[in-house]
Amino acid sequence: MKDPSRSTWFVLSLALATACMFVAACHGGGGPAPPTATSTPPPTQTSTPLPPHIDTPLGPFVIAKVETEGQHGFYGAAPGHQILIVRFEPVGVVRSPESSLHILSGYGEGSYVTSADGGRWERISSTATAVEDELSLDFDFEVPAGTRTFTLYVPGNDPIALPEPTALATPTP
Repeated sequence: MKDPSRSTWFVLSLALATACMFVAACHGGGGPAPPTATSTPPPTQTSTPLPPHIDTPLGPFVIAKVETEGQHGFYGAAPGHQILIVRFEPVGVVRSPESSLHILSGYGEGSYVTSADGGRWERISSTATAVEDELSLDFDFEVPAGTRTFTLYVPGNDPIALPEPTALATPTP
């Protein structure tokens, strides 16, 4: 005759195994349900486009001002001409502006401006300046007096339609 405790044990084990298989089938493999993919798109980085600028070894520089005068630095305009000064300033902070001046020396070689009437004038000088931790870069052109509309061309950059210059002084007669 069989031992009743053994058959009870067998029946209980069989019932427990069946219950476990039932629970596993209901929950898809017995454990927490796997995470489901969401359709939320990843965050996008929105960047504000830069205004017209030139890319320099120190990063982008934007136009701070455009001016004309009869003389700028060592350069005096010939009779009937004016000096067009295009001042650029960096976007953001430049660490150690004084020590960055040498990096900008000679930058923009081959730059020129054109006018709507087809004139073209080469850059006559460029000056990088650091005053009280503010860095700027000036390009100077000698252009005919009275010319007010220019497009700037700097090698390696897109052409920039310059804003109308502010007259600082009367051009040389």
